[in-house]
Amino acid sequence: MAFGLRSTVREFAFRTIHHVVSFRVLRGIYLAAADARFTECPSGFTGDFLDSETLERVSLDRRYDLPPEFVTEALGRGDACYGVLDGDRVASYGWYTHAPTKISDDLWLHFDPAYVYRYKGLTLEPYRGRRFHAITMARTLGAWRARGYRGMLAYVEANNLSSLKSVYRLGYVTFGRVFILRILRRHLIFNSPGCKAFGFRVVAERRRARSRAWTWGAAVGRWMLAPLFASSDGDSRGVGR
Repeated sequence: MAFGLRSTVREFAFRTIHHVVSFRVLRGIYLAAADARFTECPSGFTGDFLDSETLERVSLDRRYDLPPEFVTEALGRGDACYGVLDGDRVASYGWYTHAPTKISDDLWLHFDPAYVYRYKGLTLEPYRGRRFHAITMARTLGAWRARGYRGMLAYVEANNLSSLKSVYRLGYVTFGRVFILRILRRHLIFNSPGCKAFGFRVVAERRRARSRAWTWGAAVGRWMLAPLFASSDGDSRGVGR
C-alpha cells in the first residue's frame, strides 16, 4: 500500500515539474541524396502523392491520426502527402510543406523555402518493420529536387535514438540543434550556428511584452550556452550510417 502511495506521489511530482519546466533538444537533419535501397516500393505496393479524395477517406479512419480538420488545413496551405499503398489501402504516409509549420501549441519551425520540410508520418501497425517510413522519404526526395528544391529538412528529438538511427541509415545528416527550455509558459530557445545556413529556427508565438528580468535572463542563458553551440554541430555524419 505504502509503495503504491509513494509511486503515485512520485508520478504526480514528476508530472507537476514537467508542467512547470521542460527541456528539449531537436536535431536538425538534411537529406540531399537517399540510399538507393529505399527508392523502390516492395512488390505489390505502389507509392504516390495522395489526392484530396484519398486523404478525405483516410481521415475518417482513426488509425491514421488524420482528423478531417487537419487534412483541410494542410491542403489549404499547399502541403502535400505522399503515401505507400497496398492496393487502395494507404499503408504509410508522410506530409511535406514549404512554409513555416507549427510544431507544438505555441512553437513554430521556420526554414529556408529552398528546402522542403517533412513532418507527420505514420505507418499502420500491420506494415511496420518494412521501412516504409524511409521509402516514402527516399521516393519523394527525387520529386522535390526535380521541382528545383535543394533537399529535404526534418528534425528528430535528440533522445529518440531509434529514429536517429533510421534517418541516418537513409542518408540524412545533422546540421544543427535547437535547444528549447520552457519555464511555465515562457520559452528560452537557442538555435545552434549550424542552423543558419538552412534558415532553420524555432520561434515562440508572441505573447505579452516580457519583463526586463526575463529578457535579461534570456540573454544570460544564450551567453552561457554559447560554448555548447560551438561544439554541437561537429558530428554532421551522424551515427548508424
